Amino acid sequence: MYDVNNNMLSRNFYDQLEYAITGVLAASTDKEINCLWCDGIIEPDSPATLAQEYVNQKREITLIAFIGKDGQDRYELILKLGRKSLSRYARKLDLAECIPAENNVPFSIDIRKKLITISLA
Repeated sequence: MYDVNNNMLSRNFYDQLEYAITGVLAASTDKEINCLWCDGIIEPDSPATLAQEYVNQKREITLIAFIGKDGQDRYELILKLGRKSLSRYARKLDLAECIPAENNVPFSIDIRKKLITISLA
């Protein structure tokens, strides 16, 4: 589903985000979480949530992440955009540099709701 015309959400961004998610899950002290890993990220079923107007208004991007003990459970991934990432998205620039360092990724996960939220710079 990766759109080669979408510079903001590049393959590089998805790969780095997948790696960062796997890292924070593994580092968790919660035994229910630290056994999980991320096996991929794709665009949502509704591309309307990636539209510039929607993103500007909500200050977030909704994607789909595959997370679980086998990496195949479908999670809603909400990326909360900070000032830098919102500006880069508006200018159609890659968001990879907005992913916080692996040991400093602000995130929350709800295993029952299959929801993960991450804050970008």
